Amino acid sequence: MKKSILILFILCSQIINATWLTTFEDAKKMSLATNKFMIVDFWANWCGPCKKMDRDSWSDADVNLILENYIQVKIDIDSDRELANKYGINSIPNMFIMDGNG
Repeated sequence: MKKSILILFILCSQIINATWLTTFEDAKKMSLATNKFMIVDFWANWCGPCKKMDRDSWSDADVNLILENYIQVKIDIDSDRELANKYGINSIPNMFIMDGNG
């Protein structure tokens, strides 16, 4: 029980600090616990347009106000190919809005 509370606290503090989660399962749990939709950003380290999104869009103050209403998760398609395939990701950047059930 203490471990679950600690994990939930860490995840909540990440969201409060507007950082992106990097684990889809953690984001799903947080989404269900907070009753918020997830915004899932499929990206890759080598992707120029993804870096531009980070620099120009995701860091924008107005966008961050909107993002507060979502559980934010970034999925590196190179690290999590199985999840990218599950959602039919053929090009990046690619964003989904979904509930905690995926």
